[in-house]
Amino acid sequence: MFSVTVSGRSFLNSIFLLVVSLIASLILISHSSPARADDASLGRKGETVWPVNDSQVEMVSEEVTVTVSADRSRVDCRFTFKNTGTAARVLMGFPEQEPPAGREGFGDDTALHDFRTFVDGLEFPVKKEKGGAREDKKAVEAADRYPFWWTWEVPFEAGETREVRNTYWVKNHYWSNGQVLAGYILTTGSYWKGPIGKARVVFRFEDVLPGDLVQIFPETYRFEGNDLVWEWTGLEPQEDIEIIFNTRRWPETPVKEEEMDSSAGIPPAATDSTEVLARLDDRYKNAGSAEERADIVREAGTAARWQLKGAARDAVAGWLWQVAATDDLPFIRQNCLFSLYELGEREALEQLVRDIDTNGIATLSGERGFSYTFGPGWQFLKEVVEKYPQSYLARGIRVYEEVRGEPYFELDRREKYPGIWPVYFHGDEQYSPEREIPGWEKFLAEFPGHPEADDAAYRLARCYEIEGRWAEALNALQRALTLPDGDMRYHIAGRLIYILDVRMTRDQLKELSSSALDPPLRPLADYTLAVKELRRDDYRQAALALAEFLKKYSEAKIQDLSPLGYLHTQQIYDLRGEMEKQLVFLLI
Repeated sequence: MFSVTVSGRSFLNSIFLLVVSLIASLILISHSSPARADDASLGRKGETVWPVNDSQVEMVSEEVTVTVSADRSRVDCRFTFKNTGTAARVLMGFPEQEPPAGREGFGDDTALHDFRTFVDGLEFPVKKEKGGAREDKKAVEAADRYPFWWTWEVPFEAGETREVRNTYWVKNHYWSNGQVLAGYILTTGSYWKGPIGKARVVFRFEDVLPGDLVQIFPETYRFEGNDLVWEWTGLEPQEDIEIIFNTRRWPETPVKEEEMDSSAGIPPAATDSTEVLARLDDRYKNAGSAEERADIVREAGTAARWQLKGAARDAVAGWLWQVAATDDLPFIRQNCLFSLYELGEREALEQLVRDIDTNGIATLSGERGFSYTFGPGWQFLKEVVEKYPQSYLARGIRVYEEVRGEPYFELDRREKYPGIWPVYFHGDEQYSPEREIPGWEKFLAEFPGHPEADDAAYRLARCYEIEGRWAEALNALQRALTLPDGDMRYHIAGRLIYILDVRMTRDQLKELSSSALDPPLRPLADYTLAVKELRRDDYRQAALALAEFLKKYSEAKIQDLSPLGYLHTQQIYDLRGEMEKQLVFLLI
């Protein structure tokens, strides 16, 4: 207990340590989602700061603008707070994370840069403090997630309303596949008294085009021009904002928007519907492959959704309907119908569901035996399950849930574990081979064209791997590379190499019959065996194995080694040439 005097009046226990963990701190942890915060309440004990439930300060409103560029996000947050109780000195704070241990050298940066605070227009001093866990459940959770806090003290008279503004910038989270993650944490706003009166969050993009956006969550957003906007009243936040966008398509030299055409040939500012149709027809007629036609369809849909307006937009929608009705290739037809669905053409939903009932998620064969497909988002699948429960997609989801033992949709998993974090298992612990192997084998026999087919094949392969059934595991992974919806390919490719290079011993690899492997895997297995001989310092045997490998396989076969084609490289790697150098080194 302690006493503090404010404006000549004495009060006990009136210091509330409130964390304005608001503001999507956009702190990006390297191994998980971004940690962006919203407002929380903090309590102090000794020299630590920890969250408690606030009893008298309300957040009347918050308005947040996040300006996103390729490498960083600048955040400007404005909050209105009202003290509904007696006079108090309020310690507000912003959470900051630290990079996880063991990632030195990865360039992680989870700091809040240039953090500044203004109260009623006047800049207030801030300091960085260390958080600490306490008995309160929310305190423990917050201390685990946010070890540091930027704090400042704000005095409130009884019933007083004050404006708080925070500005800072953070480094975005970047993956090796060229995707970037940004976001904003809303859920910690639940620490304030009652719901948040009004909230508005705006994501504004610099050098990020709408077509670069890969994922937006939650789906309650709207577009104002190129800005993403969320608005709520009486908000009791249950979920956070996450945005993923792609950087790999950006040109190295910036191009003026008015000079930039999509692969569909549509300028972003096009307004003449006749010109738009002429460009589309010309590009589509002269496309050299089905893959090029599919690219034109997707780019046309993207242009209509994000850039075109009025008659030009309607013309593209009509063109997509025409292609869907006349192109014999299910892959093209489904891409047209999905683009129309995203444009709000509700009739496209039923046609697409029926087409998938007949053909599954259509794929298109590409290089190295891999397949291209479109990946319908979870919002689409959720709507299909609700409106077409007997469809191929909905039935497959129910079977998938039975085998997996978990709800298919993340939102349903949250309902299964209300008020708590679900328990996630990692590594081999998350698999039950005895139960899952027959389940996934049956699923793949019945639903090979389902968007979860590659996930099912991957889990089946992992179960085979755990049981030491190496050939079956490798073949299941190779098959998974060809299945829809294609979102697992990078992980599948990595697992293939991991099993051969790390999980299997030299003796196990030697005992593995080449005839037991699917043809695309045989060169990779033979080369891995040569590498294992080299690691044993058996240079003679390594040289013999490598020489036999180079004699056995053509240059094209070596260059197309599966799954190396799915590992991200900026230019073609002369794999055979490097192997020949390796052989010369061994023979010296």
